[in-house]
Amino acid sequence: MAGKAGGKLWEGPKEAEASVPAVVPRPRLIDLADWSADGFDYRGEFYERITAPPVCRSPVAVGEVQLPEAWWHGLHRALEHLAAVPTSRQAVREQYIRRRVPEHTGITPGEITFTTCHGDLHWANLTGPTLTLMDWEGRGSAPRPARAQRRLG
Repeated sequence: MAGKAGGKLWEGPKEAEASVPAVVPRPRLIDLADWSADGFDYRGEFYERITAPPVCRSPVAVGEVQLPEAWWHGLHRALEHLAAVPTSRQAVREQYIRRRVPEHTGITPGEITFTTCHGDLHWANLTGPTLTLMDWEGRGSAPRPARAQRRLG
């Protein structure tokens, strides 16, 4: 709707371009264009061209995903670099985790460590066999998985 421009998802790609280090493989945001028409606000985002296809066409993989070991190492390194970026944005709120995890698992979370994350990381937002992380509007803090806390060499 008109007058509703702005907010976390609206500003996410621009903020990611300004704060996420270049070592994280992602398309560079080249330009933005905002306009209003027919009672709605729009934002067009112009990115550099990506030649590698998404790993999957949907967020959930159907069948086995075959990617080289270097791709997995690159993904871990990219997420490690992203985790080091300070942010005030939230991808997932602690209150949501504390409410929903027990509902679905019966387990009450203990201490939760938050870190900066992509916010929408799934197979359709990753390219292969050349790694690129796409779709940055949801970037923010989220719980850090325990297994991700080890440093990669």
